Amino acid sequence: MAESNQQIREKQLSSLDSRLSRLEGSIRNISDVTSANRRGIGRLQGCAKGRRVNAKCFLGVKSFETFDASARLCGAGGGHLAMPRGVTEAEALAAYTKSFFGPGNWPAWIGVTDRHSEGVYVFQDGVRVSSGDQWYRHPQLGQPNGGAQENCVALSTDDGKWWDKDCGRRMYFICEYEY
Repeated sequence: MAESNQQIREKQLSSLDSRLSRLEGSIRNISDVTSANRRGIGRLQGCAKGRRVNAKCFLGVKSFETFDASARLCGAGGGHLAMPRGVTEAEALAAYTKSFFGPGNWPAWIGVTDRHSEGVYVFQDGVRVSSGDQWYRHPQLGQPNGGAQENCVALSTDDGKWWDKDCGRRMYFICEYEY
């Protein structure tokens, strides 16, 4: 018996639906490969243009962004905001940022916040910051001093000291990549 028009349309629709599913899968695969390539290129550029310290590379970015936008941009390139651990990395990062950003004090975001618990500073990966040596110390302006209004940390490019700042402020930033 001949198929009805309804049955023919249903078969055609089913065929189109199957092809659409395969096409969507291909697009997802291409998107995944593109993202992986973008992250790989970011790591290569970060280490080629930035400063290598131990098993990581720091790369300054001269673009004014909020803390969250900076974190997203570093992540899109396969890294994250800089997380200097220990004196060696903190000193190397301070020296690099001073030379990269040039004369003057250009604060730059690093991957440290106290957003989850006021006064408890952690790196972006959740590890608690252990030393207070990085903070700017002054009788009237000692850091951190911003309370609940300033929950993200910027590094001063003239001396490498940390300041707590409003996360919505637009500043330069420093990405970190695995070497």
